[in-house]
Amino acid sequence: MKKEIIREDILALKQQPGKNILVGSPSLIVALSNLGVVDEYQIGVQPIILGGGLPLFKNIRERIDLTFLHSKTFSCGAMILYYAPRPSRVV
Repeated sequence: MKKEIIREDILALKQQPGKNILVGSPSLIVALSNLGVVDEYQIGVQPIILGGGLPLFKNIRERIDLTFLHSKTFSCGAMILYYAPRPSRVV
């Protein structure tokens, strides 16, 4: 059974005290991105080329411009890149 994610419910959840909401499911990342409720993307980069895999941002409806915040590099060569979505410009 597929449940609908309601933007107002997510915004209310974000206002509650506690820790950040972390999401790792590609389908949930896309759903929350399409609702415009993501505050920060943390994208992990591994120093491996596989030539295939599951696309992380499949089915994003509109372009999301990002602002680089910072990065973290690990001794194995992996990195985490931190980005914040830029506010949409109304034309």
